Amino acid sequence: MNDKFCFEIKKPNSPVVQKIKSAENFEKGYASLPEYKRLDLLDLLDANIPSLKPEHLINNLWSQQEIGIYTTDFQN
Repeated sequence: MNDKFCFEIKKPNSPVVQKIKSAENFEKGYASLPEYKRLDLLDLLDANIPSLKPEHLINNLWSQQEIGIYTTDFQN
């Protein structure tokens, strides 16, 4: 799911996507966007593509697992 989202979110040709692509890494670029820009970008995706928030992406979940809060967040 994460890979499909990351692939599809880079497809639209918009300044927001260019900002994400030019970031050091995709997930940091996506997380740095204001919420309203992320929501606008998600509106461009096909309805079959999951709409993931930055905290749902693999790198973030992996980091939370390392500090021991992964299970708490995931269960909520």
